Amino acid sequence: MSKRILLISAYNRVNGCTVDVETCLYKETRVSGNISGYPAPPLGLYRIKGFLKHPVEVFDPVLSDPYKFLEDFASEFDVIGFSPSHLTLEHDLSLMWYAHEKNPQAVLVAGGEEATFNSSQIAEHSPLDYIIFGEGEHPLAEIVNTGLLKSSGRCYIGNQKPLRKKEFCDLTVEMDFNEIPYEKYWAMIEKVNPNKLKIRTVRLYTSSYCPNGCAFCSSTNFLKFSYGEKPLFAMIPSEGLLAMVLRIVSVYPSIQTIFFQDDNFIQGKHGRERISEFCKKVIGYKKKQILLNSLSFICQTRISDVSEKLLRLMALAGFRMVSYGVESFSERILEEYQKGITVNQINRALEWTYRARMTPFINIILSSPGCSLSDVQLTVDKCIEHISKGAEVGITLYLMPFVGASIFRKPDLLIQTEKVRIPRTDFSFNKKIRVFPFDAGVRILLEKVSQVVWQRGYPDSAARSEFYLKTLSLFLEGKVQ
Repeated sequence: MSKRILLISAYNRVNGCTVDVETCLYKETRVSGNISGYPAPPLGLYRIKGFLKHPVEVFDPVLSDPYKFLEDFASEFDVIGFSPSHLTLEHDLSLMWYAHEKNPQAVLVAGGEEATFNSSQIAEHSPLDYIIFGEGEHPLAEIVNTGLLKSSGRCYIGNQKPLRKKEFCDLTVEMDFNEIPYEKYWAMIEKVNPNKLKIRTVRLYTSSYCPNGCAFCSSTNFLKFSYGEKPLFAMIPSEGLLAMVLRIVSVYPSIQTIFFQDDNFIQGKHGRERISEFCKKVIGYKKKQILLNSLSFICQTRISDVSEKLLRLMALAGFRMVSYGVESFSERILEEYQKGITVNQINRALEWTYRARMTPFINIILSSPGCSLSDVQLTVDKCIEHISKGAEVGITLYLMPFVGASIFRKPDLLIQTEKVRIPRTDFSFNKKIRVFPFDAGVRILLEKVSQVVWQRGYPDSAARSEFYLKTLSLFLEGKVQ
């Protein structure tokens, strides 16, 4: 018998408010009720939808009020699934309780990284019946197809096999882009930033995970934690990438940019071969006018995986920006975060990107547990220098306490924890907010900057980060106290 399934993504919007990445708390925006930044569809949930042989509805709280939706429609679903995030956890838990109130007979399920790594706390503070470890396709299919009943007040934590390499690639390539309401996201962002090059963007994930093991990252450990060992790495081949691009363009002819948002889109020797083949095919298709010359691409990748020759080829194919996980220009912080790269490699790759006439987007975690004021000063100065060369920079002031990152195995970290209330309930729990540096001078500096930046709103992380840098420079130079 067919079951109706509702999948709800993380609750990253509250009445025109947006999550502040420094505090993990919501704050009001200055954009008349519209979320700032560039929200995008929850592609993982759409991939699950394509896998299940049942009617599935995907709901994103960014687009409309989830409480109103659950009030009107919760009773129509047999299974309601949630994908909580650490930043929005109290609001995700609130939705779970509200769904239970409106449909006590529905089986409630949660999955994803936060559900996997933080399962005990989520089970304790929610009415969930099941928590899924790892990828959700197979466990959710079992819950639906075998007719598993609601648990009797105790949450069952599921752990099953990962997707096979071919299975992952087929599900991702064959995703039905007609069902994903990109225009709704674009219309929302357009009210904040009229730059259509940035707005009319489709974001894609083309590999199963990033195996590089940076100490601050939980995603790199997600599948190994779930299954006891790392599954085989899966990467969609170049012909699959091209097939996705052609389908997207046919569905959304006004698209301006495709963003390959994998943590590391290139990923080693095979990845370099894949992107080279893809770029050559795209160049040929643009010459034949099968693809418009105006179609551009963005990707995220690792500094050590690029070469000057590859970047020039990518530029010819239409890549206009490469986002790098630089994290810091301090060798000490790079070692602490186990980045496996050097400042010399960073400088060389950025110079290659400029020569290729592409914009580098430099992602920075400004502080680390063991950093000093000189480390912060060095990174601030280098970021200002690179902005003057045409780079964009995205800065996070503090290390975020994502459970599952290897750095949190250290017992002596200074982690800010706050008691937060689950909205619309009488329940509360202790939530990890951010990681403080040991150095008191760095802590004082970052707190001063946070207080100044809190008063302002920004259309994107680059604009916010430029203000961070200006403010940091003033404090570091002693021009403001």
